[in-house]
Amino acid sequence: MDDFEKRRIEFYLEETDQITEVWGGESSGDENVVENDNRSDHDTDSEQSVYDLEYDHERDEITVNEMDFDNSYNESDDDVPLSMRVQYFVGKDGTKWFRKNPTQNIRTIKQNLVTEKSGVKGVAKNAKSEMESWEIFFSNPIIETIVKCTNIYIAKVRCNFSRDRDALDTNNREIKALIGCLYIIGAIKGGHRSTLDLWKTDGLGAELLPCVMSEKRFQFLLRCIRFDDIRGRDERIKVDKITHIRIQPDGPFKLDNSASSVVKRLVQPFRNTGRNITTDNWFTSVPLAIDLFNNYKLTLVGTIRKNKRQLPIEFTSIKNRPIYTSYFGFSEDKVTIVSYTPKKNKIVLLLSTMHHSSTIDESTKEIKKPEIITFYNCTKGAVDTMDKKTENYTVARKSCRWPLTVFYSILNIAGLNSQIIFQENTKIKMSRLNFLKTLSRQLMEEQLKYRLTIDLLPKTIKFRLKQYATKTNEAAGTSQRVRASGRCAFCERAKDRKTTKVCTNCARLICRDHLIETCPDCFIDM
Repeated sequence: MDDFEKRRIEFYLEETDQITEVWGGESSGDENVVENDNRSDHDTDSEQSVYDLEYDHERDEITVNEMDFDNSYNESDDDVPLSMRVQYFVGKDGTKWFRKNPTQNIRTIKQNLVTEKSGVKGVAKNAKSEMESWEIFFSNPIIETIVKCTNIYIAKVRCNFSRDRDALDTNNREIKALIGCLYIIGAIKGGHRSTLDLWKTDGLGAELLPCVMSEKRFQFLLRCIRFDDIRGRDERIKVDKITHIRIQPDGPFKLDNSASSVVKRLVQPFRNTGRNITTDNWFTSVPLAIDLFNNYKLTLVGTIRKNKRQLPIEFTSIKNRPIYTSYFGFSEDKVTIVSYTPKKNKIVLLLSTMHHSSTIDESTKEIKKPEIITFYNCTKGAVDTMDKKTENYTVARKSCRWPLTVFYSILNIAGLNSQIIFQENTKIKMSRLNFLKTLSRQLMEEQLKYRLTIDLLPKTIKFRLKQYATKTNEAAGTSQRVRASGRCAFCERAKDRKTTKVCTNCARLICRDHLIETCPDCFIDM
């Protein structure tokens, strides 16, 4: 056996050793691993060797042919600059990006899989009303903290008022009513209307608002509401710049708030699940993508900023770039980058550890968008959808205090998430507008009952309070009849017994066999 034959055999033995799973371990029938023949739509390359080998008789050694990179682009070689006709590119930090995927013969794990059953989990399953769903996000301890910090500030500014009654302390009941007012104002899209207009009693304002509190008190509470103890803020702000809106646990400790650390903390519940994470250019980086892929078993797709040191200058340059062209780069760490030109003098950079080919989405026709971009556009919409839904009925009002602006945003998100939980638990379909109105009334209910006991209120407000109390009692008496029909919560599923009656306490559906009749006197004693 000559030397060439020995080297050829050694080469193929080494190549065979490299055919392992991307995330390690031996393959078995129980693991979520597929061969290239069964790849997902995002893994469209066929299995082939990385290099074509030939023997150089003059030099008596194995040499590697130049790679054929025509398939890595969506334009002909005549349109490709000379600087792009190389077998790999080098970033500023020395990272190599091959024009053709150097790891095409490696098995890939099934990616972007969701095997868990979707739905509400944990304590959220017990929420059966709008108020209970909302209190998952604004629990009583949070309300009590707001009340405590607000009263500390009120005590500080009370000396500026000539009458003590103009700067009275607040309580849980009043803070909930304040939040209910904000939800009502957002529901009628009155965030930019003056409070004087909203509190008018001539029929042009929101009739329920004057019943809850006076316009003057509403303005006072918004000015005084605080979320931290102002007495120790100067010390805390040295280690936490946003201490105005959050409480740090007792230390000492140090928490990294860099973009990559934030992502890794957020994805911790999904570790080793094989899902995909979509990020924008603030969070996306090559080291983060590699770390998530190797240590978290998660793929990442996201836009990336062109100032990253790992990116080659050929991918960030816009000079002489024809529109609708795409340049691909593949690293040995299973990271793919693409530089796409959607219009003249503009490029879009994306990174992916889920895609390992230079596939162009055929549905985009002459625009020739890479599949990475179309996948990113399909998965980035969750945040945009949430922003759109919260902005429709936002509670935000004009303010020069950024902690209050953050508080408005938290209220918007809590209102949306509580509706999702309520609908999942009760199967009652309700528009966002009706949900916010119902939630705001439930937040105001305790305050309205208290105001009804005050004798010095104006007669018009007293009359409206009594009207509201009557309507509330009537609604409570007919609540069982407006519930959609469904299966009894206590009967066996095989019986499939439908009913429209619900428990007045937990809102679960109950049939006649499980309905317990109680007189008013016994009900009070229960």
